[in-house]
Amino acid sequence: MVQFLSLVRSKRLKTQHGRAVVLITLSPLFVSVLFALLLGYRPDYLGHFTAGYGGTLSAHALAIAILQTQFHRYASAMALVGTVACIGMGTILEATVFSLAKFDEVDYCNQNLGAILAGLVVIRLSQFADTTDALLGKVMACAAAFLIAGVYFAAT
Repeated sequence: MVQFLSLVRSKRLKTQHGRAVVLITLSPLFVSVLFALLLGYRPDYLGHFTAGYGGTLSAHALAIAILQTQFHRYASAMALVGTVACIGMGTILEATVFSLAKFDEVDYCNQNLGAILAGLVVIRLSQFADTTDALLGKVMACAAAFLIAGVYFAAT
């Protein structure tokens, strides 16, 4: 974890976009590796975590795109409200669409962990990155990749 934080602060990543991409991708990858190593026999746990992260990050990116000029002022409140809204949407989806036999509390918890991490990343992102269209494209690409990976691993 210390190496990760030093990489984010590294002078090798001179641009804010570079640091943002490192933060957006390495944070969930680190947790995903832990899921895979510790709970490799249940890939659906990893899938729900990454889908929760990707879905919440994409919702935040949409909100950032809409509120570009006000993003830095309201980032913490926006991250809190957006994360709670995504957790609520995840609750509805887990209880209705994705409940094959019953509501799975572990899957629900894992997707909430991903959503919370996405909210924390958005708060940190607001402290050092500008919200240009290029950055939003990178955020959306990363969110889509994690969402697709989440669907893949949750289905296996």
